[in-house]
Amino acid sequence: MLDLKLINAFMERWRLETHTFHFPCGECTITLKDMRLQLGLPVDGYGGWIEMG
Repeated sequence: MLDLKLINAFMERWRLETHTFHFPCGECTITLKDMRLQLGLPVDGYGGWIEMG
């Protein structure tokens, strides 16, 4: 279940210019490794585009 207040809080702290979150303790960048660990995505090193559809 999505926590809309949490998502909104993250949206307010996102800085499009630098692609980082700005928190009182500093900046935070989401990396490909973060996404792999949190979402269980396979990372095989392929850098090409995959056509969906």
